[in-house]
Amino acid sequence: MSRSDCPIAVFDSGVGGLTVVKALKEHLPQETIIYFGDLLHLPYGNKSLASIQYYTRTIAAWLRRHFSPKLFVIACNSASAAAATILKKTLDIPVIEAIEPTVKAILKTGIQDIGIIGTKATIQSGVYEERLKAYQPQLRIAVLATPLLVPLIEEGWIDHPATKMIVDTYLDTPAFQNIRLLVMACTHYPLLKKVIESHFEHQKVRFLYSSFCIAQATIDFLKSQRLLSSRRHASDRFFVTDLSDHFKNLASTILKGNIHLEQIDWHLLKD
Repeated sequence: MSRSDCPIAVFDSGVGGLTVVKALKEHLPQETIIYFGDLLHLPYGNKSLASIQYYTRTIAAWLRRHFSPKLFVIACNSASAAAATILKKTLDIPVIEAIEPTVKAILKTGIQDIGIIGTKATIQSGVYEERLKAYQPQLRIAVLATPLLVPLIEEGWIDHPATKMIVDTYLDTPAFQNIRLLVMACTHYPLLKKVIESHFEHQKVRFLYSSFCIAQATIDFLKSQRLLSSRRHASDRFFVTDLSDHFKNLASTILKGNIHLEQIDWHLLKD
């Protein structure tokens, strides 16, 4: 098999990365995707830096060993903030992470008043403010950790009244009063698109989702490196370290069809 026909490995802590897979499949249907969701350790956003790095490196090594992907996509802002630099140094395949594509998309809007929501790990890393300010020091950036959103999504409470109440409580922060762009720095958050955007229905706020930034960066990279697959060679595969009915249902909803989920014992990843 030629290098261009090797699969793309996409990794996330849970269901959020499937929003990236969905975008990739819409634009690149001929590509083979190997997806890995580390549900056993979900959510990454509340884990230590060392733990996230360990999980990410272990999974990346297993995917590299078993599938020889042409590209490793970190479809997780928390893992990107914690481990992308390490992976880029240690993997012998290209790595697309979540932060830089999203930063570039933010800058492209030309908007100065920016709000960013994400997990504790992403927000506490300060990576978005650091990279944005490096390009444009004059930007006014307000950040907010929203740690309850990922567990609610993984629980399947997309349209639950409690989810709307929690979203509204988070977004009512005075720091977001004057923002003109809200950045969803978590790949889970497109699943709450309706409830998040409805909160700002009386404000002139634009919305940017990191999921779509990651997908576009992946597409651009494959095109620029002439790594687009010429034809489909294998079926997509979806691995998880834990399995629940909530995940099955959400995965089927996101990808609009039944998918076969393969559960793998965490300890086997290290063999």
